[in-house]
Amino acid sequence: MSNGLHDSILDLITLAARVASNHPGGDVCLMERLAAQGVPAEHIAQTIKLARNVRDEANQLFDERVDTRMLKKLGTTPAAATLPGHGCCGTNTCCN
Repeated sequence: MSNGLHDSILDLITLAARVASNHPGGDVCLMERLAAQGVPAEHIAQTIKLARNVRDEANQLFDERVDTRMLKKLGTTPAAATLPGHGCCGTNTCCN
């Protein structure tokens, strides 16, 4: 009987946690290490997709909670707000 989770399982969990939390680094290294451990690319892709789904759902629920509280306290929501200017970042020209 082993004393802990297999290295590939730990790496899949770590990859999922990093993706779900929008962690800025380490994902490429983990993907390469998982591939070297013999984890199929489909399993790595499924892990990333699942983590993204969790992240996106959490973000949506958080935004809904903020909007509900703002509507209750202030009578408006960010959706009703307008930004100055016309560009993607609130200026007259695009920031990209």
